[in-house]
Order: sequence, then structure tokens, then C-alpha cells
Amino acid sequence: MHMLTWLIIKRLPLMLALGIAAAAPAHPLDLFTVSGECQVTGRGLIHVFLVDERSFSVAMSGIQAVTSKLDASGLKTRRVAFAFTVPQGTYGIRCFLDVNGNSGLDRGLFGPMEPWGMSWRVRRPAGFPRFADISFAVAGDVMCPLMIVE
Repeated sequence: MHMLTWLIIKRLPLMLALGIAAAAPAHPLDLFTVSGECQVTGRGLIHVFLVDERSFSVAMSGIQAVTSKLDASGLKTRRVAFAFTVPQGTYGIRCFLDVNGNSGLDRGLFGPMEPWGMSWRVRRPAGFPRFADISFAVAGDVMCPLMIVE
């Protein structure tokens, strides 16, 4: 076989891939909506955070946040809606009810002392949660299951 022919055949998959990639039209970044509700009983500020794997390691924060004040009729159980606009990726939701207004999740010896919740994939695990326990893929609009804040 001629050396040039052999070289072209050997490199054909790479050449096709580069040609197809170069010919693909540029598209604007697609954005999707991640929405849902938290069920909460009590009064205070409910903080809902959208997290990615990197921001998950920073306690009770996220790449986007929604905060709602629950007034004095807070002994009723109610649902608080949230919505975030995001590009395709892997995300999770976590939230807590700040009952004493100090803008942080109070912790005790055995864990959080204020109501909290996450977008559990299956169920709340024993011990500290991992990002894999709460994450979900976003490749279109996502409606999260109801999150119980307790």
C-alpha cells in the first residue's frame, strides 16, 4: 500500500471528527429551569441553595440561592417554591430553616439543630451526606420531588 494512502486511512477517523466538529454551527448556551418545593413547618427564613459538586463542600451555601421569610403563622406546614436557571450539568438542592435569624445552620454534637433538607436521590443516609446522595443531571427542565425540611 502506498504510504500516503496508509496515512490517510489511519488518520481518517481523526480527520472526520475534526471536520465534523469544525462544521458544527455554534449555538448559544442552553439554559434550563430547576424548580420544586420545600415542605416546612415553623417560622424564620427558609434558605434554598442550588449546588454543584464544587460548592457542595462549603456548608449551607451554593451557586444560587432563594430565601423566603415565613411569618408568625409559622406553626402551619406549608410549601415554599423555588426555581433556578442553569446550564446543562449535575446539581443538587439543599435547604434549611433559620429559626433564630443568625443566617447559619446551627449545629450540635449530633448534627444540625435547625430543620434542613436536601434533594435526596433515594433516602436520607445515615451520617454525613455526599454530593452523590443529592445530585441529579440537568439536560432539560427539571421538577424536583417535594423536599421535606425537618
